[in-house]
Amino acid sequence: MMRYILRSETQREGVMRYIERLRIQTPPTADHPLMEVVVRKYRKPKSLEQGGYLWAAVYPAIAQHICDSVGEVVSPETLHDDMKERFLIPFIRQGTDGMRREDRIYTTKGMDQGAMARFLDQILAYAAEYLGCYVPPPVRRGEDDA
Repeated sequence: MMRYILRSETQREGVMRYIERLRIQTPPTADHPLMEVVVRKYRKPKSLEQGGYLWAAVYPAIAQHICDSVGEVVSPETLHDDMKERFLIPFIRQGTDGMRREDRIYTTKGMDQGAMARFLDQILAYAAEYLGCYVPPPVRRGEDDA
């Protein structure tokens, strides 16, 4: 699979030349399969900082608050599953066994930075409003602790 992020007119022209050289055969064969070209607006994938904040600060703070409040030990993985089900729209996959069943899959995989920021905001608001848990904001790179 080829993926291009176009940052200039020259890059766009190069991709267009590549597409023009593709051989399309009807009907498709093993040597010349169907081709799919997808063009969409580029979105930055979720950042390592967002993931790090979620797993190193948000979930541990909520888990500790729950433990201190009600004495229940909750793992970050359990919290993550709960938050995904609470705030994300599921990807629905039909069952492969012939039964009329749907598998609901909640995932943060493939989120862009905006979607991940909204997910974090929802978790923080839920923690504050329903659990009474304050989660400190992320420390930005280059900020002093003083």
